[in-house]
Amino acid sequence: MHNSQQYQPPYLIQTVSISLTHCNRADSGYKSTENHHTSFIATENSMPLNIADQLSTHFRAYSTARLLDANKQINRCLKILTQEQIWTRPNEVSNAIGNLVLHLTGNVNQWILTSLNGEPDQRDRPAEFAQREPLPTEDIAARLKNTVEAACRVIEKLEPERLTQGINIQGYDTTILGAVYHVVEHFSLHTGQIVYATKLHINQDLSLYDEHGQRLDGNKPSAP
Repeated sequence: MHNSQQYQPPYLIQTVSISLTHCNRADSGYKSTENHHTSFIATENSMPLNIADQLSTHFRAYSTARLLDANKQINRCLKILTQEQIWTRPNEVSNAIGNLVLHLTGNVNQWILTSLNGEPDQRDRPAEFAQREPLPTEDIAARLKNTVEAACRVIEKLEPERLTQGINIQGYDTTILGAVYHVVEHFSLHTGQIVYATKLHINQDLSLYDEHGQRLDGNKPSAP
């Protein structure tokens, strides 16, 4: 079971590039420890930050924000679709949306919670793709959400000196920074697939952006 205790940072930082206030909305049980703007500049009452601290702070904040935002997009799709649509495969060489949700849950568990936080490795990767019998939508959505939120708490606690530490995950030699980077880009890749598949199912525009590339939901990340 994931530890739900909220991490309390040793000091607070403010103002600069990425706002995480959107992570504290009522539709998410995750409460970011930085529910203000993160910064490259220490405030009057904070500890002085060196360049490693600054980069680590920004990297951790941006990574958690991207994971939470992508998970919201997936959850939006799951709420629109029927269970049959979620578990329909377009052909035998493609995965259903439900399989992709299971796959993302397994990936985040293995690469963050197990490898970076020492939690037991219970992943069965082949089963993520082999699942054919529909699972309850509420269950797979909750498992993904809880896993992402637990991973965000782990990422938030990574000390700057740990980011360059070598680690082997799933047979790949990487660093802890590389592991987090992989999880974010992997999650984003499959989020796009899920959104695209949802649009094919319902023939409806799901764009989050207007014609000028601005978010329609009021979210203002530092990058779209």
